[in-house]
Amino acid sequence: MKSGSNYAAKRLTDDELYHGPILFNGEIYFPSSYDFPDYNNSEFMGKIKPYYNNWIVDLINQDQVIVDKTDENYTHIKTGGGDDATRFTKAKYLENKEHVNEILEKYSKFVLCNDNYNGPVRLPIDKEIIIELENRFGEIEYKVEDFDKYKEIFYIYVNSPSGHVEGLKGEIHAIFDDPIVF
Repeated sequence: MKSGSNYAAKRLTDDELYHGPILFNGEIYFPSSYDFPDYNNSEFMGKIKPYYNNWIVDLINQDQVIVDKTDENYTHIKTGGGDDATRFTKAKYLENKEHVNEILEKYSKFVLCNDNYNGPVRLPIDKEIIIELENRFGEIEYKVEDFDKYKEIFYIYVNSPSGHVEGLKGEIHAIFDDPIVF
């Protein structure tokens, strides 16, 4: 993605999705809450190409990809900067059976979320439903074209909100700091 431009990654969905997946280094990444190393181990890789791009957006775009220099696989990345940074994790890592089993052993309550600006959804889900989904679908291999005709994207987080944020229409939404599961 970096060849011939200052873009290191690109957004796979439009801006109505608050934290949509991104493509970086040939891999799909989803928003997550994994800790990122201190600044001294971070390296700027380039900017993120917006879903809708034109010269004005390109001019003001400050959305950047930051990696952990000590992780040659770039399992987790950070976008933006400062307090506005969003962390992302490789889809392959999140879908890994050992990772999912570890989360299922540690937690029992989950929440199905979408981060759509038009009105986020937060639905509690019991562990048994997650286990049934895992048994039915197993590890999912995501492809870039999977997001070409999306209507909405839902993530499953551990249900342990750490705070709240006000939405665009004044509504209050939970912030989830524990790892995304799917």
